[in-house]
Amino acid sequence: MDSYAIKYIGLLCLLLAFVSCKKKNQNSLPETMKKDFVTINYAKGFSIEKPASGITIIKVYSPWPDADEAFTYALVPKALQTQPQLNEKEFDAIINVPVERIIATSTTHIPALENLGVIDKLVGFPETRYISSEATR
Repeated sequence: MDSYAIKYIGLLCLLLAFVSCKKKNQNSLPETMKKDFVTINYAKGFSIEKPASGITIIKVYSPWPDADEAFTYALVPKALQTQPQLNEKEFDAIINVPVERIIATSTTHIPALENLGVIDKLVGFPETRYISSEATR
């Protein structure tokens, strides 16, 4: 073998050794960026994400007919409320949960609050004379 072939084979072996020593990239996301999506069976128009950070993100895609934009809400558990972790510009509202007080703006909200057993959380309503429920009025 001539010296040119030996140099060529040696260079090829060196190149293969160099390429095979390349560190393998990890494609997994950091733990705080992983998300679980909640399966919704009986409703449509929104999604619920549960990132590993502990907050819940609700995206409402069609808040009313012919809406041009979606709304994104972050539900932050009480245990995480002291940790500054959210970019407020990414969300239309950041809601601390559990909700301790609510103001209803429609009589249609009253039966739902009664059925959930949280009517005591209602602290405001525009006109109490329009509330048909005796227990709530």
